[in-house]
Amino acid sequence: MSEGGRDFISGGFLLVFCMVIYFSIPYQVDLEETGTLTAASLPAALTIIIGALSAYLLARGIRSTRTAGWNTGEVDEKKGGFVYVAAVGLTLILYVILIPWLGYLLSTGLILGILSYLYGQRIYWQILVLMVVSPPVIYYFFRYTMLVLLPQGSLFN
Repeated sequence: MSEGGRDFISGGFLLVFCMVIYFSIPYQVDLEETGTLTAASLPAALTIIIGALSAYLLARGIRSTRTAGWNTGEVDEKKGGFVYVAAVGLTLILYVILIPWLGYLLSTGLILGILSYLYGQRIYWQILVLMVVSPPVIYYFFRYTMLVLLPQGSLFN
């Protein structure tokens, strides 16, 4: 399948997914808060942004398939792509298993390092910086800005 065909399918799927999420937010979040920002404000804004980007992807796919067609004789990439998808899926399963024991900071750093390596980053000091800097930044953002408590882990209790 051509790149335009993939863009068309991905954009269409994401656009439908965003519509479902956007219209299901009022049923999932308590909207009885007062003020300009509610608990649904951030999910709704992110859904609108993702929806706009997926509409652009869909339009780009339509434009590209009109000029190039659906098949361009590309090499079948399914086998190589499946390996990466399976590796990421197993890494995320490992993440879910590690969070209760190691907590958010250590398990997130470890998983970020593994995913960086899987996606081709071979400069080890950059992976190390990502593993050390990103989890605390994300943790403090959620803890003090979003007021969301993240798991501490039973290993340190």
